[in-house]
Amino acid sequence: MSRYAMLLVMLSLNSYSYHAVAESPTKSSHLDQAEAPEPNYVGPVFKPSFDFPRALPAAEPRPWEKISFKLNPELYMAAVLQYALEGQDRSRWAVEKNPVRKWYHAPWMGPGGKGREYINGLTSERRSQPKELGPTHTKCRQNWAVGFYNPVGGYTLGRFWAPIVSGTSQEPDYSALPFPPGTVVVKFLYTQADTTDLSSLSGAPTIQARIIEDPNPDDDKCPADNINGVPAKRIEATLRLLQVDIGVRDSSANDASGWVFGTFFYDGTQPGSDPWKKLRPVGLMWGNDHALTDEMASNQEKPKEGIVLSTFDFKRNFGRGGRMNGPVDNPNSSCLSCHMTAQKNPPGMTAPDGANWSIARCWFRTLKPTEAFGMQPSEGECGEAKKGQASLDYSLQLSAGLRNYEIALANTNRGGIEILGTKFFQSPLLSPDQTVKLNGLISAPISREGDK
Repeated sequence: MSRYAMLLVMLSLNSYSYHAVAESPTKSSHLDQAEAPEPNYVGPVFKPSFDFPRALPAAEPRPWEKISFKLNPELYMAAVLQYALEGQDRSRWAVEKNPVRKWYHAPWMGPGGKGREYINGLTSERRSQPKELGPTHTKCRQNWAVGFYNPVGGYTLGRFWAPIVSGTSQEPDYSALPFPPGTVVVKFLYTQADTTDLSSLSGAPTIQARIIEDPNPDDDKCPADNINGVPAKRIEATLRLLQVDIGVRDSSANDASGWVFGTFFYDGTQPGSDPWKKLRPVGLMWGNDHALTDEMASNQEKPKEGIVLSTFDFKRNFGRGGRMNGPVDNPNSSCLSCHMTAQKNPPGMTAPDGANWSIARCWFRTLKPTEAFGMQPSEGECGEAKKGQASLDYSLQLSAGLRNYEIALANTNRGGIEILGTKFFQSPLLSPDQTVKLNGLISAPISREGDK
């Protein structure tokens, strides 16, 4: 049995199995390890859109670029959302079949307890803890999402992963970054919650997905996505649309991050029969308001590099210090704050629970697309980037995918001594669900679960 096959066997424990869509993680025509459909499963199976453009796509209309995101945020967001929905199969998001324009998935999002499930390609997001969705929300609810890039973003993904696809290198092409202006990424986030948890979910679009089985459904605790690094068992469930996130590489934001991130909330209380017209804007942001301390925010000072249009009836801020964030996201962070940690060998997406501003401020810098977040900050000091760390231009999907790939690569090169066809003294298998050491640096899982 090959070392790569041994990895797949180890990952198949607890009724959660992977099938390799490539001979090895270094030479392939595909770029992932995927959850394998169960033998008795009959139904649709997710197919990733990895046929990336080989040349920079021709310019197409970008109506949002004629709108100031600072002066007319709602119009800007509406233009991006309309673009993202054009031609889409909104029941399954088969983006490779879109007759208007193809969209593309980020590679290597399959491994781990949070990895892509096989029905519609959703990945696990931060869970909603009891009461976060309202007073009638009494149990932990899982949230799962599917995201994809437009042709300009897909072209960049293809260039980034090209050396690995061709087998010419075990390293991606970092010179493919940053993403060019006109890149759009969109994420549709679905929840396990229903109208008993949140009445505004009435009439929400649904999707089927395999989510983590809860062994104790009567308690209010969240089920573990892995057990000692092995992905937990999954079951099929119907999920409801709750949140939509957009990210736009916009030259008008070059004085800050270069990106504009926005969030929509599904509100079933809105009039009309078309649920896709019931997505209401939460707000957008293009910088992290580094100067806005916790004390200033407590004195009612507002962000200047972001706009919160509404927190609806939640009666709470979604992001730290009143910064823009979604209702499902970590309230200790913000939309841009999480994304600015995207790098090779990430130290963690959010500040530690209970961290005071002297440490937390490091997660609220506004970095340029080529600036890496760096090492784990310490009291009063933000970590500098070390050799082996590189910015991934605010793309958490690139950050997660690269980490998954490097773990798979390390698991194929574990050393050891072969005796009578059996390997001994090999280094332990690494798990995407655990903090590991890669390239001599500590690498934490890509997770928003910082406030459990």
